[in-house]
Amino acid sequence: LDYLWNPVAPADWFVKFPLKECADLYGLPYTGVIDRPDLQEILIDECKKIKPDFIKNGNPVNGYVNKGKGKGVTVNLADGSTAEADILVGSDGIWSAVRAQMYGEEIKKTSDTGLKRQGCKYSGYTVFAGETVLKTADYYETGYKVYIGPKRYFVTSDVGDGRIQWYAFFALPPGTKKAPSGWGGTERTEQAHPEENLVEYIKSLHEGWSDEIMTVLDATPPESVEQRDLFDRAPELLRSWSDGNVVLIGDAVHPMMPNLGQGGCQAIEDAFVLSE
Repeated sequence: LDYLWNPVAPADWFVKFPLKECADLYGLPYTGVIDRPDLQEILIDECKKIKPDFIKNGNPVNGYVNKGKGKGVTVNLADGSTAEADILVGSDGIWSAVRAQMYGEEIKKTSDTGLKRQGCKYSGYTVFAGETVLKTADYYETGYKVYIGPKRYFVTSDVGDGRIQWYAFFALPPGTKKAPSGWGGTERTEQAHPEENLVEYIKSLHEGWSDEIMTVLDATPPESVEQRDLFDRAPELLRSWSDGNVVLIGDAVHPMMPNLGQGGCQAIEDAFVLSE
C-alpha cells in the first residue's frame, strides 16, 4: 500500500484474479482468449467446406418481407437486389437494420444532444483501441490487465502470437471524435486531424500513470489507432426476438459494453441455441 502516501511508488497490483487456480478449485475447464479475426477465420474455413461461396460482403441487408409461416423470407439488400431464404438471422450489430424494421426504429437516428441513437443511450464513455506486438516481462504470466483511474481506464489483453490488444476508455461527451473507426467490418474512415499523433494524445490523458501503459502505447503505430463512442441499451425482455421467419441475435438484441468482454461470446451462445 506504499502508493497511498508515496507519489513515486512503482505500480503494483490492487487485486489479482488467478484464472487457473479458480478453475482448479471448482473443477472447471480452463478459459482462454482468442483474437476475433482468428476465430472468424476458423469458422469461415469450416463453412467454406460446406459451401465455398457462402459469404458475400459489401451488400448489407436493409429490410425483409416475411412470406408466411414455413414459406421463407425475401431479403432486401442495399444495392436494390433481393435474396430468398428459409430464415433471416439479424446478426448485424447494435445499429441493426433488421432490428430497425422489426421494432419500428430508424437506423442510427440521433437525438439533438447526441446522447441517444436508435433507442440506445450514450454510456458516457468513448474508447480508443489499438494492437501491437510486444513481449512484456510478464507476458506469459498475465493475460489481462486493467488500469483504473478517475473517469478513465486502460486495458491490455494478450491475443496470441506476441500481440497485445489495448483499449483506452475516457469519460468524454459523444462526438469527441479524433480517430477513425474500422470496427464491425467497416472500412477505416478518415481521421479528423490527420497530422495529430493519436498515441501521444492518449498518453497525454494518462500523464502520471504506470510506465507499463506508456510502453504499450509507444510500441503502437499511431495510424492504427481507432475510436468509437460507446452506446448501450437494456436487453429485450418483453418483446419477442423474432418476427415470423426472422430472428435477432447478438448485439442486435442485447448489446454488451466492451469492458464486459462478452459481446462475441454471447452472440456465439445465441447461435448455438438457435442451431438447436
